[in-house]
Amino acid sequence: LEENGAAVDLLCTTVYSDNKRHREVKWSHREGATDVYLPYEVKRTKRFVSELFLFSKFLKKMDLYKYDVVIAYLVHLPFLRALKKSKLINKSIKTVLVCPDLFNMMDLKASFFKKFAKRIEKLFLNNYFKYVDGYVLFTKYMIEQMPIKEGKYIVVEGVNSTEPNFSLKQRKNNPFVLMYAGSLQFNFGIENIIDAIDLIKNEGIELHIYGDGPLSQIVIEKSHSNPCVKFYRFVDHNIVVQREREADLLINCRDPLLEYTKYSFPSKTFEYLLSGTPFLTTRLRGI
Repeated sequence: LEENGAAVDLLCTTVYSDNKRHREVKWSHREGATDVYLPYEVKRTKRFVSELFLFSKFLKKMDLYKYDVVIAYLVHLPFLRALKKSKLINKSIKTVLVCPDLFNMMDLKASFFKKFAKRIEKLFLNNYFKYVDGYVLFTKYMIEQMPIKEGKYIVVEGVNSTEPNFSLKQRKNNPFVLMYAGSLQFNFGIENIIDAIDLIKNEGIELHIYGDGPLSQIVIEKSHSNPCVKFYRFVDHNIVVQREREADLLINCRDPLLEYTKYSFPSKTFEYLLSGTPFLTTRLRGI
């Protein structure tokens, strides 16, 4: 955005991997920028509730009349509420929602209570959607699940800033490295990759996993029981990109029969393709 002439200030949450509470952090990504990381709560429910009020609190401190546009990234109730608050403060401001996936389609193993909470959340979201002027969708099917009028959206299938690396590589002897990098969710097919490594029983093939999420504990346990599974958790993004270039095969095996794959575009797709390493993926409807 700034390369195209816009001055951007950031108000955001961030995920910490140390499972500790973090205070508010003010910083500047460029000279003159006013950026804020909101305080971080470890427990998800507490974090969700705090975000609802903290975004409103900080928006009131900001001079919203100096901005032309406010952009939220993710279909997340606190973010949508922030767009509504921005619009109520400055009626001429344009609001844009970037939708990488749909919140209610992703968690296939949610408990009854969580599914009920999602239904309640959707009722609030439908109200907040009225305050959105434009949408950036990651798949064309998203309009089936959201009250979006024709002409108010564009489809951009993911974003990426990785430099391409198309140099041909010499195959090294051992080990043959399969690599997965990204969010460790139960519905992303990661368990299938791990089970496949168990079935192969070949010490010359290793599975390297980078990332974090609800599946982390299972991956940790498997890395202890099977030396062919290596778990590196969160590392610097530049290191991840380098490891992608060094691997023999990058893999994504989400189940294309699951409904949510219509409404998501795996964020690593472009990064994998630009690495120069062969990329194996299921044929997803969202792509």
